[in-house]
Amino acid sequence: MSLYGLSRRRAATLLFAVLFEGDRAKSLVELLPEREAAIVKEHVKRLLDVPKDRRPSVLLQEIRRLANPGSRAFLEEFHPSWIAHLLRSEPDMVRAAVLAVLPHLGGNGELPPPAVSVANLPAEICELIRGDFAGKFPTWLSELSTTSFDFDAIMGVSLSMRERLVTDVGMQHLAIALRGVEKADLARFLRRLSAPEQRDLLQVLRELTDISLPQVKAAQQSLLNMNLDSQAPDDIVWHVGLYQLAVSLSQSPAGYRLALAFRLPYRYGSRLLELGEQIPVPTGFDRATARNEFVSAFQRLLQRGAADKEWAAAKASFEAIPDPPKGDPAGAG
Repeated sequence: MSLYGLSRRRAATLLFAVLFEGDRAKSLVELLPEREAAIVKEHVKRLLDVPKDRRPSVLLQEIRRLANPGSRAFLEEFHPSWIAHLLRSEPDMVRAAVLAVLPHLGGNGELPPPAVSVANLPAEICELIRGDFAGKFPTWLSELSTTSFDFDAIMGVSLSMRERLVTDVGMQHLAIALRGVEKADLARFLRRLSAPEQRDLLQVLRELTDISLPQVKAAQQSLLNMNLDSQAPDDIVWHVGLYQLAVSLSQSPAGYRLALAFRLPYRYGSRLLELGEQIPVPTGFDRATARNEFVSAFQRLLQRGAADKEWAAAKASFEAIPDPPKGDPAGAG
């Protein structure tokens, strides 16, 4: 039985609920994102099938395991594509030991099947091999904590929600920059996007309200800094969202950006790290604007019922945006 797939905080909450609430804990599973609910529903049912007099000892064993997780639980805190990326350069024995507990990594054809098997190796040896590989990942990432919405709220939601936030912010930032441009220029830019992205962008443009001229000019300037001409069409929205995320986190410790990067697909997480090193030092105006774009996107998803239900009470307050620096293009006109 396993609760892998949940963060340690969520898993511990669920275990304590089973311990103290019994059958009523089933309602917590319904609050989880669909993917995570599917993973844990059967496990919770088995826990509840344990006789009540034996249930405390079984659950305490599970809780102790969370306090001292093995390599599998640790590795599952990272996006699978990062694990697959590092496994490609590992010997067959290491790939076999990791795939033995994370078989989904080999299911998409990205990793060549190992030429050896660890089926006959003692479990302790396999765990040592996996532990050595896990050492390639920073062990302190799961301990990071901050009161910043940018980090805490984005880290707290499910993977699909995290990706949705980044793409929604990318779409919103594009809409702000394109607000008021000539129809011919807008049509020319739309042709670079997929049909669904075109519809989404036009919808966001229609919904935009209370956007100041300095915000529009600042967004247009940031698009120039992003060099979108070098991006593949299917990467444009992602790139803009990642750029704004890097700006939003510009005053946070570098570890926060690293933690988020490891929890995004490798293709985009590695780009977030590059952007953190490449972007010009953002002004207070730029950082506050970027942060508010994430807050706005988060609130829109909550209103549409698209966000994780358990995060409906997440605090996502808007930040006062300072005046643009004198001489900044955003302050002109």
